Amino acid sequence: MNSYGKTDIGLKRSSNQDTFSVCKLEGGEILAVVCDGMGGAKAGNVASERASKAVTEFVKKSYRFNMDYNAAEAL
Repeated sequence: MNSYGKTDIGLKRSSNQDTFSVCKLEGGEILAVVCDGMGGAKAGNVASERASKAVTEFVKKSYRFNMDYNAAEAL
């Protein structure tokens, strides 16, 4: 399976602050992370970029194929 991502600036903003990450995990599963920008707030693009990167890195580091995972226990 191929996976792609695309963001769109929309009709009201002068810059696009949205970020996404798509990667294949150990068992062939696809991880897709989408972080919406901050609605034009200063450094909204930085916030969405950092959030996307942090979630992606955490899942890639923690994920094991066929693992029994309870998200509530991870918090």
